[in-house]
Amino acid sequence: MPSRRAIKDSEDEERPPDDGDGRSTDPDEGPAPRKGGKAPRVAGRSTWQRFKAWFRDFRLYIYVAFFAASFLLFLLGILSIWAPRMLGPGLEGWFRSMGSYNSYLFFFGLVCIVTAAYLFFALLAKLAEFRATEPFRFRPLPGSVFETALQQHAGAGRIHCRTLDRLHLAAMTELDVARLMTHDAVQARAARSLGFEVVIPAHRA
Repeated sequence: MPSRRAIKDSEDEERPPDDGDGRSTDPDEGPAPRKGGKAPRVAGRSTWQRFKAWFRDFRLYIYVAFFAASFLLFLLGILSIWAPRMLGPGLEGWFRSMGSYNSYLFFFGLVCIVTAAYLFFALLAKLAEFRATEPFRFRPLPGSVFETALQQHAGAGRIHCRTLDRLHLAAMTELDVARLMTHDAVQARAARSLGFEVVIPAHRA
């Protein structure tokens, strides 16, 4: 009858050695998965990058809305000081209840409208700089870009792009541009499916 020690020794001989953290070093086995490891991050834009892109797309409308609200405050400030009765007894009573604070309303509206005007005209000046900045070039785009975008979308299969990204790829087709630079993994995949070269900063795919 064999002893327990002999059985234990035979099991130890068959077990491949480990590297000290419980993982096998047997060359015939593949690398053991790490326990508790983090899943690989999916390539694409971060939340902050998406917010900046959204703000860049809509900042003109935001500045216009800010300018309109500032103009309204400025107008109310003027009326509260020099013409409180112009808009009826309701607003007149509200202006009277403010007392000396109506001057603060006037100055606050003035500061807001000056700030809004500065941001708006600074944005227009920044956009105008692109026309004289290399390598940016302004080229006319035909109206057929929408039909091209629809055709690309119909043949995209499971690759789904947002509207502006799809129009971007359609504009590349219309303007005969073959290279795209982007951080967006989905748009990069869609561009590759159309035969474009995709350049990602620090990568080239």
